[in-house]
Amino acid sequence: MKQYTNELTSSVLASFKDPFRAEQWVNADEEQRQIFKSHVEEMKDRSLVAIWRFATAGSLTRNGGKIEKASANDSFTLEDGSEVNRAMVGDYVVYPDGSRAKIINGFGSVNTNGNSVSFALVGSRLDNGDVIVSTPQDYAHLCQLDNSPAMLADFLAPVAL
Repeated sequence: MKQYTNELTSSVLASFKDPFRAEQWVNADEEQRQIFKSHVEEMKDRSLVAIWRFATAGSLTRNGGKIEKASANDSFTLEDGSEVNRAMVGDYVVYPDGSRAKIINGFGSVNTNGNSVSFALVGSRLDNGDVIVSTPQDYAHLCQLDNSPAMLADFLAPVAL
């Protein structure tokens, strides 16, 4: 399964400046095209500083773990057509030896799944010191732009579960 990191690759940077696919431009009505143009114009002088992709089932950790079951009520469709659920703080990573570790931080209190538990991200830490390093979904991420407010104080801060 292909994996994606938080690296600011040339394709990530290009999609930031113009996230609309060619077929979206072609199939858009005039009002939609105006919205697309407005976004492109707004972003032309902005810089993307960092991204954090949402972790899902299938996400991998630095030390060889994998999220096998993600508990959010929503999912992402991957390039191959399969679907994976979004992971939450409190979900577990499983290692090849059968051991498990709990995800202990994520987006924070603003972005939750309808309760007080936040979404896990590439960059989220585990209770064994490991960290999530990649995810199989390539399009859903948080962006930090130049001149934008800092992330909230509880962004990627450990949570007591």
